[in-house]
Amino acid sequence: MKKIFFLSFIFMILGFCMGSSAGASGTFTDVTLYEKEINYLANSKIVEGYGDTFKPNDPVRRIQAVQMILRDKGIKDMKDVKDPGFTDLKKGDYGYEEVAKAVEMGWVSGKTREDGSKYFDPWGSLTRAQMTKIIVQAYNLSGYHFSDFTDVPKSHWAYNYINVMVKNRIVTGFNDHSFHPQEVISRQHFAVMLARTIKDTFRMNDVAIDYKDNEVFFNGITLLMTKEEVIQKLGLPDASSPSQSSSGFSYSYRTSDIFKDDRLAVFFFESGDVRAIHYETKTFYPLNHSVDDEFVHHFSGEVYGEIDDYTEPDQWLHYYIMPGSKHVLMSESVPTYRGDVYNTFKLGLQYEGAPIETDETMKKLTKDEVIRDYTK
Repeated sequence: MKKIFFLSFIFMILGFCMGSSAGASGTFTDVTLYEKEINYLANSKIVEGYGDTFKPNDPVRRIQAVQMILRDKGIKDMKDVKDPGFTDLKKGDYGYEEVAKAVEMGWVSGKTREDGSKYFDPWGSLTRAQMTKIIVQAYNLSGYHFSDFTDVPKSHWAYNYINVMVKNRIVTGFNDHSFHPQEVISRQHFAVMLARTIKDTFRMNDVAIDYKDNEVFFNGITLLMTKEEVIQKLGLPDASSPSQSSSGFSYSYRTSDIFKDDRLAVFFFESGDVRAIHYETKTFYPLNHSVDDEFVHHFSGEVYGEIDDYTEPDQWLHYYIMPGSKHVLMSESVPTYRGDVYNTFKLGLQYEGAPIETDETMKKLTKDEVIRDYTK
């Protein structure tokens, strides 16, 4: 009876790894959060569901995490893998070769009992801390962020892995500044972390830059809005000061409690209408996902950019000219000596008077060229 129950349990949870193709069309009936990320993984054949369901709140099993990463990496050759020596996973067992391959590649190591014997616990649940280690090592992520999670001291074994994930804007903590490292991670949360790792456009951003009706919006505000409308959308500013470059004044907003250097500045005419909007953010990858995902794909105007001096692979300068409008968005990415990428987005009227259309140092770009710049 116990054997029958165990086999039923195995077949049930294998649905996450070997589920029917119905879920791969991106129509899981029980997914209400992170739909884009989960559907992306399903459509990429990295994960499948249970028929037309995903069971998003179920825990992720350790063996499943390994298999999903191997699928994403396209690793299928499991021949002649070295036996990792796990007492609970022998040659011929389900998942043996995948786990052995992951150990061979150096991104899983298993667990150790008090007597020194090693085991993998393939059907055990994955914790949030374990998730960060596996993803960081599997994808060779780097970078550092001085986090202050209340439950992750510097002495915690996963402290560095968690900080790398934060730096890469793949994960954050909870509203009370905790991380819950020992909490079991659900299928939907592992899926979203994996999708963010694989595809930069899913990574977190403080300010949404949207394009609608030939206008650009930064967190819902745009040019010529009134001061009152800005406050209604963004709240009271962290700082207010006279404009340094012209008459009028400016509001400054800190956009993240985690990324404290990120700022949104709103500049006003003396009349109180918005004259320009600037957003500055440092990331560890050459991409502002809101611009790529929500703005560029819908933009219908003209784009100029790629000055000859911009030779770094992660460096660009683009000017977007709105059709039938004097509004211009400037987007710039500059790598820093610390390995960060400094991203600046500025919206203005004929951006600060720059005669972009007639400037011979800029060339006209197609939408495909712009998207390629953001994703290279």
